[in-house]
Amino acid sequence: MESVSRLVILVLVVSGAWWLWSGPIRNMRTVTFEEQMELNLDNMKRCLRSKEYVAGATGVSSEDPQGQCAKKYRLYLHEGKWYSFDQKRPG
Repeated sequence: MESVSRLVILVLVVSGAWWLWSGPIRNMRTVTFEEQMELNLDNMKRCLRSKEYVAGATGVSSEDPQGQCAKKYRLYLHEGKWYSFDQKRPG
């Protein structure tokens, strides 16, 4: 009887882990290319806005805020869009 209860617990734990991995956790990690492009744009806008705020508040601006933000998020500008060095382009 004790071995059956251990087997049931093991099956429940494994099935729960499989459900988490195949469902909610995998969906959190999978981002489409379009979603990543929107995220890149939002990150750059937010970063540049904060750099402009600091420059306005202190009167001190960095030489290249766009370059600093791009380096921070590992992005590069190509044909007006921000692409990530970490993500492969489709096609």
